[in-house]
Amino acid sequence: MSSRVVSALAAGIFVVLCAAVPVAAFTHQGRADVPAARVAPLSTADRKALLAAQKLIADLPEALAEVPRAGADVAGIGPSAARATLGGSAELRPLAEAVDGRVPAVTLLEASYRALLDDRPLPDPVALSSALQTLQIVEGDVLPAVRVIALEHGRHVSAGGALDAVERDPATSALGRLLVDWQQVYGVFVLVEQAAAR
Repeated sequence: MSSRVVSALAAGIFVVLCAAVPVAAFTHQGRADVPAARVAPLSTADRKALLAAQKLIADLPEALAEVPRAGADVAGIGPSAARATLGGSAELRPLAEAVDGRVPAVTLLEASYRALLDDRPLPDPVALSSALQTLQIVEGDVLPAVRVIALEHGRHVSAGGALDAVERDPATSALGRLLVDWQQVYGVFVLVEQAAAR
């Protein structure tokens, strides 16, 4: 999990969600055959928060795909060597799959975000909760991955140094924004979960 503290807004939404999700889970009882229900209209504040995050959400796949470039630039190697190092770590497998665009959780969250903006039905909130947990794991592994890649190639870098390097590297601008604005991304996806649980 990221060392960043989730913003007060996200924390408040999460508390509400913790109460709502068990009810939804009991109602659906984990059945895949339960159709998605239409959600109540968004409040003005919720819609404003969702719209403010549009670029961050749209850039999510690109941001994750920049991880090898970030590691390569810190380590002073090529991106393919960095990607190979990333792929060789069992602990970083979810992140490596996200880098390649092979994590269904990311696709589900993005699609659900768009559906909520368009007032379309949302999937089961339990599925969204699981997807967000997966995304948290992936995001939390970004800086450790940069450090592992650097260490494998003889360079030691702290977590703060890795973050600074990512933020300052023009080739990893989308990844830098994701890390800096992770609280906003997380909060928006919690809003999506909350709407699905209504």
